[in-house]
Amino acid sequence: GTTLKEAIEQIDIGGPSMLRSASKNFESVTVVSDPNDYPAVISELKKLKGATSPQFRKELALKAFRHTAAYDREIAQYLGVRFETKEELPKTFAVAYERAAVLRYGENPHQRAALYKPVGGSGKFHFEQLQGKELSYNNILDFEAAVDILREFSAKGGSASGGKEPAACVVKHNNPSGVSTHSDISVALEQAIDCDPLSAFGGIVGLNQNCDERAAGLVFAKLPFFEVILAPHFTSGALEILKSRKNLRIIQISGMDGPAGYQLRFAKSGLLLQDEDAPIRENELKKKLKWVTHEKLKGREIDDLIFAWKCAKVVKSNAIALTQGKRTVGIGGGQMSRVDSVKIACAKASGKTRGAFLASDGFFPMPDNIEVAHAHGIRAIIQPGGSIKDQEVIDAANHAKIAMAFTGERHFKH
Repeated sequence: GTTLKEAIEQIDIGGPSMLRSASKNFESVTVVSDPNDYPAVISELKKLKGATSPQFRKELALKAFRHTAAYDREIAQYLGVRFETKEELPKTFAVAYERAAVLRYGENPHQRAALYKPVGGSGKFHFEQLQGKELSYNNILDFEAAVDILREFSAKGGSASGGKEPAACVVKHNNPSGVSTHSDISVALEQAIDCDPLSAFGGIVGLNQNCDERAAGLVFAKLPFFEVILAPHFTSGALEILKSRKNLRIIQISGMDGPAGYQLRFAKSGLLLQDEDAPIRENELKKKLKWVTHEKLKGREIDDLIFAWKCAKVVKSNAIALTQGKRTVGIGGGQMSRVDSVKIACAKASGKTRGAFLASDGFFPMPDNIEVAHAHGIRAIIQPGGSIKDQEVIDAANHAKIAMAFTGERHFKH
């Protein structure tokens, strides 16, 4: 809510200059840019009788330079958003991160790892660990994957009613093993676990609604072991149940439905930046849906088909989601061949494919996907369309009497 004029007035000139000049003279000057360092400075002064060690001064000088550099980057970032053409991505993208936690190890025990957070805060999203072993590198990746899944059902306008849907998911290796929405969050949780109980073992459980005593008891009854549970809030009764497993990581999150921003990924060739793939808006999608087969869906069935589409969006490509109502019954993803993902999803469904809806994050390049779907009794399909063999795929769907809609947009997740 700050105006540009007000922001310009807040840009400090003298402070950074004094910090930088003091840092430059670290051989003679002890520069303190962070109040958290006061105890260490006092300790040094006492230990060395009014002096500080050369190494300590070097460390503080480096910290001060990093601090002023981050400050200038924040200003440049703020002005860039307002001065550059909004149709373009920023010409330069400079952000500063500070180490927030050293992790036990990375993806594997021989890899070093740490969690870094943006200097000055990381926006609306925030998490707090209420109990359990320290989070690992893989835990953080998995629980953020769960947050991305739940965002699909938490953002305003994400449901047919325009509001939030109570949703639950179970995540394993960055992929959901089950997703469900229901007016009763405990029912959603049970259905998410039941989609693939074998894969749910040792996974991450996520809720976009408060976790109460009933939900906590249910997840314990359904899952003998899971690594992390996350929710916006936990009741005292739920915490009493969950804390009986002392190593269970309990994560309270806020800002799950924050606005979409940039998505960053560090690559060997540089920094990859893209617009975040914002949550799907059901009402907007309904207007764009193109029914390409003789068979069509109506009313609530379209809502269920869009639920399947949302689920496919949050699975690693090539992604296939099979759903019955507002719950997944089979998920196939991460395969090099899309038809293999279809086969895996159908196998995971364990006899629940008859009458199910199928969503694919990308177009079907061949009609063989339809043949597999038909053999398993799939009733309707939602996919982007856009293949050079679209007509062959449509003909195969018509022959199988499967309803199929094109969205005109894909949602790859690499």
